[in-house]
Amino acid sequence: MFVAMTACYDRLEAIAILSLRWSIFYVGSAVFCVLLAEYGSRDAFQLARGIPIALLIAAVGIGAGLASSVAGRLRVVGLMLLLAGGIVLESNFAAGVVICTAAQACYASSLWPVFTRPLRLAPWLAGALCINAAIMAFVIPGIDPGLRPVILLYALVETIVLAATLSAWQADPRSPATLRMLIGVLLFVLSDCLLAIDRWYMQLASPQLWVQTTYFAAQFLIASSIPLLVGRGHSHVPP
Repeated sequence: MFVAMTACYDRLEAIAILSLRWSIFYVGSAVFCVLLAEYGSRDAFQLARGIPIALLIAAVGIGAGLASSVAGRLRVVGLMLLLAGGIVLESNFAAGVVICTAAQACYASSLWPVFTRPLRLAPWLAGALCINAAIMAFVIPGIDPGLRPVILLYALVETIVLAATLSAWQADPRSPATLRMLIGVLLFVLSDCLLAIDRWYMQLASPQLWVQTTYFAAQFLIASSIPLLVGRGHSHVPP
């Protein structure tokens, strides 16, 4: 029985997105944070919100992230900046958004080979910009004028990340790393859209439940792409 249980654990460990142990820790802490955000006190959530991302950094940054390609290391830096941005947001919203914009820039830079193929990137970028413009048309009137430049810059960089990820997926649709990055970025964009709509356009039902669930799922998938980049040199996007 013990041998069978060990073999079962090893199999689960082998197919887990991250190591099984870290995945369990992350999911547990993320669920706890989501429940705090929706049903608990705001102060308690602010204290706990950084724990899941810190676990991701520990899981991939110390091991696979440092041993992987430049793309993997950039994504680890992006996670670190998101952790810092989330902490700063409460005390200085504009500064927190700027730090999160830098995190998005790291994610975009991790996909740098797609920018050498502008004809492949252009249709995705045009489509993403149109969708972004449509969403911003609804939320911009509700944003404080002083914050608008910061929010618009963040939205632009996130749009570039989305377009670059779609272009990378088009170039190599069978790549597990690219697929996880794509789903993670799509969930990240969805989380930000829900947050912006609830904050500046109209109040949503159970907003924190959906915003935080999509956010933590997004970062989990983005981080899960990092171990797959080990040994891939500087790029995982084919020409």
